[in-house]
Amino acid sequence: GYGRYGSGYSNGYSNGYGTGTRGTSTRSSSSSAPRFETIQGGTVRHFTLAPTVASARITIHSQPTSTRGGGGGGISGTPIKALVELLQGPNTVKQLAQIHNQHGQPFTAVVRTPGHGSTVAVRNDGPVEYPFMASVEPVEVADDGGGGYG
Repeated sequence: GYGRYGSGYSNGYSNGYGTGTRGTSTRSSSSSAPRFETIQGGTVRHFTLAPTVASARITIHSQPTSTRGGGGGGISGTPIKALVELLQGPNTVKQLAQIHNQHGQPFTAVVRTPGHGSTVAVRNDGPVEYPFMASVEPVEVADDGGGGYG
């Protein structure tokens, strides 16, 4: 499947976050601010997850642009065309999502990660004129290292 859709923003660095005592823990919303990385058109960025990460939040958004004139106005963004893959080991795709968004609204999904060797690859399939911001952040951390599907 394509994961469970959620809301919120996330962080794009490899870190298992807080190894507690037992079971799993969920990061609190009061944790550090998310770190987004710019992905230029035609490039891919890999986010490696620690083996203890049981689920991760993937967030993609474009730079906002103001719409001018009457008739609703508001804020829109540049188009997003992305391919997101959850990988485990070399050439093993566990989940895949294609994102096409003409107005640049944020995309967020929470996916379960299968354990050791999990990497999220985010590819910008758009032109170089349409970079976007992406982040991957651990949501649930398991102390046993089992990491996901059990």
